[in-house]
Amino acid sequence: MARPGVALSPLDAAAADALAIWTPRVAAAVGFPALASADAVRGLAGATGLRVWRIDVAGEEEPAGVVLARDPRDGDAQILFVALRPDLCRRGLGHRAALLAEERLAAAGARRVLAAVSARHGLSVYFWLRLGYRPLLSSAWPACDAPDAGWMARALN
Repeated sequence: MARPGVALSPLDAAAADALAIWTPRVAAAVGFPALASADAVRGLAGATGLRVWRIDVAGEEEPAGVVLARDPRDGDAQILFVALRPDLCRRGLGHRAALLAEERLAAAGARRVLAAVSARHGLSVYFWLRLGYRPLLSSAWPACDAPDAGWMARALN
């Protein structure tokens, strides 16, 4: 079975409206309260201080998902949230979107990427482990909008 192409593009208002239908439910389920309302998702389209990308999948008219990241600071960038529409999960699309986000963060100067991992969604640990991330000690965790998050990291080449 061929894998559909995945691309990232900046989030615009129309895509934010489409994501607002399902993203709050996913965000609440994984313990990311910053996106627990449709208005919060719509507000991402004009967010400052964040990189917000829509995930596009070949053959899908609506945005397939969203990636939230913070630009590198002292060489470390952060991926705060990766989410796909529930009907598109478990096909490797999220992995490809995360790798594309890493490429963009590396181009912006990141030498390492930290990924927020929900303590309420155990599969997220495996998601990041399969991409080569390793858990960070809690003493090395950055401040975050997700109170239930732990952190994993991966050095970029």
